[in-house]
Amino acid sequence: RLMDRMPDVQRQRGALSRHVALAGELSRLVEERGLMELSELEQELACTEGLTEGFNRVETVVEDPKVRWQDKLRMVLLYALRYELEGEREIRFLERSLRDAPGVPPRALAAWASLKRHAGVG
Repeated sequence: RLMDRMPDVQRQRGALSRHVALAGELSRLVEERGLMELSELEQELACTEGLTEGFNRVETVVEDPKVRWQDKLRMVLLYALRYELEGEREIRFLERSLRDAPGVPPRALAAWASLKRHAGVG
């Protein structure tokens, strides 16, 4: 009877092994890219009032060489949308910092103008 169940056990073992490998890789990427911290910052920008605190955290992200340029851009754009009316000076500073950050392509810098044109209030 055990021999009859062997193919099922082997198949389940293979599926479990693939799931464990996938979960391990996802966990590695979340850790490597700091995605939990970035997600927390996204939530804070979306849900709390804190022009200065948000600016300081986004500035730290933009200056961090370990953070991918796409993540830097996303944080600056979220901040800019959130504080478009009251944070003009901070937004200009973050845009300059993003422009000076290594690896950020020029097309990415055009994203703010496009976002403002399509989603901004002013």
